[in-house]
Amino acid sequence: MNPLASRSLVFAALSAVLAAQDPAGLERFLPRSSYATLRFAGLGACKEAAARFGLHQLVTQTLARGGQPLLDQLAGGEVGAGLARMHDGLGVLALDRAALREVLQGEVAFAVGRPTIAAPEQGMPSLLLVVDGTGRRGALDQVVLAIETWTGLAQGGEPAVEEQEGVKVQVHSFGRRATLVKAMAGDVLLVSNSPGMVREALSAARSGRGTIAEEPGYRRARARAGGTPLLHAYANLGVMSRIFEPFLPYEASDLGRALGLQGVRGLSVVAGIGDGTGAEVWSLECDFAQQGILPEMAASQVSGAAARWMPEDAVAVASVRCDGAAIVQGIERIAAALPVPFREESKRGLAAPVDGTGATVRELAGLLGPEITVGATVPLQRTPLPQVVLAFAVRDPQRVVTLLNQLIEARSRRPIRHTTFQGVEIHYLEAGSDQVRVAPAYAVVDGHIVATLQVPNLKAVLARSQKSGEAPKAVPALASLRVDLGAAAAPFWPLVTQQALPQLAAQGYGALADALPGVDEVRAKAGVAEWTLAVDQGGMVLRRKDPLTMGAWLASLGTAVDWALSPAPFGKKVY
Repeated sequence: MNPLASRSLVFAALSAVLAAQDPAGLERFLPRSSYATLRFAGLGACKEAAARFGLHQLVTQTLARGGQPLLDQLAGGEVGAGLARMHDGLGVLALDRAALREVLQGEVAFAVGRPTIAAPEQGMPSLLLVVDGTGRRGALDQVVLAIETWTGLAQGGEPAVEEQEGVKVQVHSFGRRATLVKAMAGDVLLVSNSPGMVREALSAARSGRGTIAEEPGYRRARARAGGTPLLHAYANLGVMSRIFEPFLPYEASDLGRALGLQGVRGLSVVAGIGDGTGAEVWSLECDFAQQGILPEMAASQVSGAAARWMPEDAVAVASVRCDGAAIVQGIERIAAALPVPFREESKRGLAAPVDGTGATVRELAGLLGPEITVGATVPLQRTPLPQVVLAFAVRDPQRVVTLLNQLIEARSRRPIRHTTFQGVEIHYLEAGSDQVRVAPAYAVVDGHIVATLQVPNLKAVLARSQKSGEAPKAVPALASLRVDLGAAAAPFWPLVTQQALPQLAAQGYGALADALPGVDEVRAKAGVAEWTLAVDQGGMVLRRKDPLTMGAWLASLGTAVDWALSPAPFGKKVY
């Protein structure tokens, strides 16, 4: 790539860290024809979100307990040296740290659109960056001038100036090597490699029509998430599908009817902080027909009926809709939309006998469902194995027991043993090694196969289920997962601190070692992780609630960047 093109791309990349103020205000500049859009809320929103983030609070409390000695150690170590290098680099670029920090407090929007022939390489996508300088126009102008000076734009030839929608647009052209377009619509900065995309953005902003916010998939994704997210990324699959539709195979329409899928609108991820931890929503926006596999899935839900068999100290519990009969019907519908060879192969597979049972795959699958739930504990010192409980809803339980025992004996070449506990027959198989003896066991209770890795565990589960209260209410989801991060961290935290303390002290960070939190603090701040996968009439939605989401990382990272750009990060200058 030639130097001018490289500088243009660098300018766009550096400008991408600039900010905007109101997301709805910026969306008016994003054309509806955009292939993809991205919004980042900025450092100000990150700091506000981090204040509500449990794990971030734990880190800041730990640093506060370390006090000034810890800050002195950090300032004199690699952290302080890295900050000094960053500050020196900003000085070389003539970027004022205070102005840059002020601009970074707000939001930014970015869009990728249709191809342009004005770019360095003809036919590459149009790129558009939108920045709102409201309330910080002076800082924005200062940062832009510094970037233009460093990239050589300020010393280059005079740009062509044209007026579009009442706005002056500057076009820096370097022949066929590079094009850079810049416009200020009031306090809003637009930067692009495409005059056409800037023209479309200004037209949309002036008329209030033709923006990405009018896309049904975009609107639904925003409504699902609610609130003001730190990040919203959207892929406009409706536009892309219209582009690639002529290249799809003839069978695609038949498959779409079998699935009940009439069209795909968009793919979206919205990330932020909610209820003290990271919150993230992934959604595939679709248009469903009245009948088909996906619309029928939309009517299903996880009942939570098997929760009463899960371990009281379970670290993770997951429930999944797994209806064998529905799965077989779905396979048949999809196969019917495929050419004859695939259809015949599917029929043979479903009619194949399962070894040792005499039943076909179709019959065995039809007995399973409509839900499976599994729970697990963290291995403790009293046992090397985690306690795992599996509860699978079944149809015709006695038939399932017969087939399951036949299948186990045929595969293991060992006899199934039987015992009785509280009037319930337990079936188990002795297995394992001399070091770890296991006896996988299961019993049929209330239309469920309940299984564990050891007979005593199964007896404990059956005894506890008699005393359990009402099961959790059903949730409109195909699958749900809950992980108790505090319970998982507690057994391992003493080991972590025993390993970390000597290493921290040896590296000179004794103050941090002394300030490390205890088990109770870790459990209180870690919280739980919850995942749910649902299907509704608008599409498929994955909701995440855990401290490892993009929103959680952004909240902490944005706060760290703001701290690094502050006048005195350690309470004094580091260079």
